[in-house]
Amino acid sequence: MGTLASQGYNLIGSTSGATITGDLTGNIVDVSAGLDTLADNGGPTRTHALLPGSPAIDKIAPGNCSVATDQRGFPRTQNGQCDIGAFENQVPPVAICQNVSVAADANCQASVTAAQVNSNSYDPDGDSFTLSLFPEGPYQLGETDVILTVTDEGQASASCPAKITVFDGTAPSISCPGDITVEADPGTCQAVVTFSVTANDNCDSDVELVCTPSSGSNFPIGTTMVNCTATDDAGNQSDCSFNVIVTGGSGTIAGTVTESGNGGVEGITVNLLDDQNPMNVIDSRNTDSGGNYDFSDIALATYQVMVDAPGYTIDQNNVVSELTTCGGVNEVHFVLTPTSSSGTISGTVTVGVNPLAGVKVALLDTMGVQVPGFDTLTTNSAGEYLFNDVPPDTYLVRLIEPLGYTASPNPVIDTLEAGDADMVNFVLEQTVTGNNSKPVVWWDVQFLLNLLNACNPEESESDLLGYIGLVQQHYTPHFDIFEDDLTLGDWWEKLRVWNNLTTYKRARRQLAGLLMNLVSGRIGQYSVVSADGRTAGEVLTYVSQLLTDGSHANDLTAELLAGQVNLRRTIAAGKVPPSNILYKGGDGPIDWGFGESLPEEFVLEQNYPNPFNPSTTIRFALPEASQVSLKIYNARGQLVRTLVSGNYESGVHEIRWDARNDLGETVSSGMYFYRMQAGNFVESRKMVLLR
Repeated sequence: MGTLASQGYNLIGSTSGATITGDLTGNIVDVSAGLDTLADNGGPTRTHALLPGSPAIDKIAPGNCSVATDQRGFPRTQNGQCDIGAFENQVPPVAICQNVSVAADANCQASVTAAQVNSNSYDPDGDSFTLSLFPEGPYQLGETDVILTVTDEGQASASCPAKITVFDGTAPSISCPGDITVEADPGTCQAVVTFSVTANDNCDSDVELVCTPSSGSNFPIGTTMVNCTATDDAGNQSDCSFNVIVTGGSGTIAGTVTESGNGGVEGITVNLLDDQNPMNVIDSRNTDSGGNYDFSDIALATYQVMVDAPGYTIDQNNVVSELTTCGGVNEVHFVLTPTSSSGTISGTVTVGVNPLAGVKVALLDTMGVQVPGFDTLTTNSAGEYLFNDVPPDTYLVRLIEPLGYTASPNPVIDTLEAGDADMVNFVLEQTVTGNNSKPVVWWDVQFLLNLLNACNPEESESDLLGYIGLVQQHYTPHFDIFEDDLTLGDWWEKLRVWNNLTTYKRARRQLAGLLMNLVSGRIGQYSVVSADGRTAGEVLTYVSQLLTDGSHANDLTAELLAGQVNLRRTIAAGKVPPSNILYKGGDGPIDWGFGESLPEEFVLEQNYPNPFNPSTTIRFALPEASQVSLKIYNARGQLVRTLVSGNYESGVHEIRWDARNDLGETVSSGMYFYRMQAGNFVESRKMVLLR
């Protein structure tokens, strides 16, 4: 062996046969070099890999490393020093693990990455490294033992164990039905209600589901909330709720019919009436020997109880009884007093099912002559009239039909027996609803053609004279503007076009045209002619008031308003105030509260129409200026709409409700209550919206 210049490092096993020159300090002799067999370890040539503990590892200071990388391309400096030879030794990384706990996914398993298990593993050489897990997952519910392996660039690796715990952290999904509405079981105050609630869970196929009250329970009348809870095996919970609404139920209206001082009266007919439509007889009973009657198992509602007792006067009748408690009993008692052989003739006047107040009803003999001693009656706010102490005979009951309405038959023949209480009801139908008005000049021409005996006028002389008669019958009782105009010539003078007419006469001319349109049936009293719902009848009233108020300041307004109706033009909102005159025949003015005639008491009228869709009108009367509140509530007592809140002058007022709440949203069908308060006056009524 030749001479070796060691520079302090001599790796030969023995110096025998060798001459060593140079620095002999640090020579290592008789020590194994720690070399692996010659192999392809990467790079252009085969190399001896340094085995762990080789004295050639980390023996050269960084500054003395001749090249930056070994032949494989790995950096020469590892762990701060260079190795001797063509193979730079790699120090394996250090693997550090942590246990991982994770919630299960929708499939009741979880995916965990090696990075989640890693807890700051590192490589002493500073090499980059990769992470891997075994097994790889996904992992099932519970604990799984895994091995984390850390491998550096030189494929040196280290491993550590860890536990992956998958737990169920997801609450079950639960689904409740919507609110359930059922009728009470017949003859009871409750209903057996079954329902279905479903629940699902990602891990538990048999979720515990509890509802209180449970399906199949007895639910009482009213609204009951059902609360349901779903619980999985891990204790996770979800809940939902819904309402069970039991309607219906029944109660009893019972009582006695007694004769004053003589106990019960047998055989008296007691009628149960629909409070919303009293002409609808729901059921009838005859009193027993003790004068007792009962209507049992009837639906919870409001009724009228009426006694039919010919030959008696009754202390009260058409008694309103509201059944509100299931199983409850309302008592309604009647006391009778014997009368003479005379009877009564009474009835109601309605438009559809809605009562009409202020209509004249006359009692005539069979020749059409008014019966002496019986003045013409006016229907009250409920549309009712009553002729008392009427001798037995055959009569004609005649209704004086309001303008634009007709009743059939009219008059009605009624034969009254001794002691009977006959009912004669009239149902009016409105004959005109739209606006087919003609302009005032058209009416001028019609009257002129008839005066000239011209050919083929559209309105005949008899037609025009009939219209004049209707004006005197229906309009003149309220206003005397045309009281003396009884001929075709009189009316042509009012309708014709003159030069230099005063504003008053021009306004009167338009008013005359409006009257002709009304009495000829071209427009109805309740035909809407303004943007805010005012009617032709209200325009007629307002224009007439303006022309009879003793001042000409508003004559131009009167002319314009009447003219717009005659020309079929819509009047702007806010131009015409509400009125409450119904133009109908009679022998004197019929005043419902305008001008100087003020209401004598507070009144809240029944809305019209009722039932209604899409809107209804509510009227109220104030005998004095008052702070007024008018509010609408639903059947649960919840405030729906505030219609009125403020100071109102004395008089009759009306307000329209368009079936919307305070948010402007349309409300659902059902029963609603409207409540008015004015000073100490408080009254409520109910109405029905039908969609």
